[in-house]
Amino acid sequence: MSFVDPERHEVNFKIVYWGPGLAGKTSNLQSIYVQIPAERRSKMISLETEIERTLFFDFEHDRRLPDGRGCRLHLYCAPGCTLYYETFDLLPRGADGVVFVVDSMRERLSSNVESLDQLEHALQSAGSDIDHIPLVFQFNKQDLDNALEPTLLARLFDRWGRPHIPAVAQRERDAMRTLRTCADAVIDAWLADESPRRRHLLRPVRAARHAAEALADPSVKRALTPDDRRGLDRVEVRDAYDIWPYGPGGVVQRETQTTHFKLVVWGARRAGRSTVMQAVHGRCRPENRSPLRRAGLDSEDDSSGAAGWQWVDFAMSQTVRPDGTAPMRFHMHGLDGPRRFRRDDDLLLRGASGVLILVDLRPDRLLAGLRSLDELWRAMVHEQADPETLPSVVLYTHGDDDMAVDAALVGRLLGLDERPAAHGAWPRDDGVFDATLILLRAVHAQALDGGARPGKGRRTADDRRATRGARARLAADRHLRAALPEQIVRAIEADAPPA
Repeated sequence: MSFVDPERHEVNFKIVYWGPGLAGKTSNLQSIYVQIPAERRSKMISLETEIERTLFFDFEHDRRLPDGRGCRLHLYCAPGCTLYYETFDLLPRGADGVVFVVDSMRERLSSNVESLDQLEHALQSAGSDIDHIPLVFQFNKQDLDNALEPTLLARLFDRWGRPHIPAVAQRERDAMRTLRTCADAVIDAWLADESPRRRHLLRPVRAARHAAEALADPSVKRALTPDDRRGLDRVEVRDAYDIWPYGPGGVVQRETQTTHFKLVVWGARRAGRSTVMQAVHGRCRPENRSPLRRAGLDSEDDSSGAAGWQWVDFAMSQTVRPDGTAPMRFHMHGLDGPRRFRRDDDLLLRGASGVLILVDLRPDRLLAGLRSLDELWRAMVHEQADPETLPSVVLYTHGDDDMAVDAALVGRLLGLDERPAAHGAWPRDDGVFDATLILLRAVHAQALDGGARPGKGRRTADDRRATRGARARLAADRHLRAALPEQIVRAIEADAPPA
């Protein structure tokens, strides 16, 4: 947010350049930088970490306030393709205005929509509001042959009626015109004491939905090729991970006074995560549930092998909010396919009120389940959740397999024998629904007790907690060691997959 420097007699404002990778954010800052006299600007700073870099500088703006104070603008951008959610949260924090750089090339439509959805989420996480923060659209790369018309881009992206400027970022006059438009809006908002603030606690992601509604206009549809429209359709299906600012104790939607809780389905690959999501979706009444949605997949099936995201939200008639005034709504999330980055695990656990832990009883999958538990405990600590108090239920899957290991033995081995449990035998979903009900009741009970307790705040998590615990139990309990298949014992002690 803006702040006053009494020594310099200046008011400082932060403006963030946001957009998809290679849209022209860095080109904008470089074009502006060379036009500012050296005595009025700082050095261009590139703050680099192991995973990405942030570009920023500040300069004295030529506009002065009515009381004679000067204005200093701090310009920020994350060059390239931002892949890390930490940047989404940190870059817009304290922003007074945003320049959204749209890549005008028709093949980049879906990337623009996704980036605008990410901006809305990031501003909300930072305590701001995209509906009220000064926002300027720059339609960059208008000199290219495959660039879409500015009027069409405005129909697709600008649902607020904000300023939008056709531009070529390498042209210094276009970059300065965009900046001046945003700076004037920021300063005017500050003078009117209308600084950006969060007006609503919760809001679904809407950029993809707005673009889809614009496609209903025949003139917009005619201006786009079938490939362009298919790209936007994929974005609408993927939507943006059902982003809500969850907390372990739930979060209240002011408009309906409904308390929302996030539940996580956790397990190794092929443990049955997708089956669980489908079973829960199938058992809920249609009027009480959303469609089963997916994100981050190249196609509607899992054949691509890419890590993806699934979620469904539903209301349960037998549960009410802790104060008894309105129903609660549960949002169940799970990864679909192999996890490739730990940030996926961390984001999945963020704000969770309960976890459904899937344990595959097939011998050749036990070690994968053990490693999945390692990742679960690590992610819990990373997200400052307490593994001992966060409600969790164990669902033992594939128990009907001819080679399945006894669930009681596996529970003792993994240290899960004291947690509530249920059994799922595919394709029956009785065990899945039983486990879900147990988890809902546990989350409800903890909400009545004030919500889940935060963790100890450690930022370095134990990567091998489950594995070391299993080895210690094998060493201490000779009956457990004798009851388990020999190849499982050897694999855990050697930390290698069974043959």
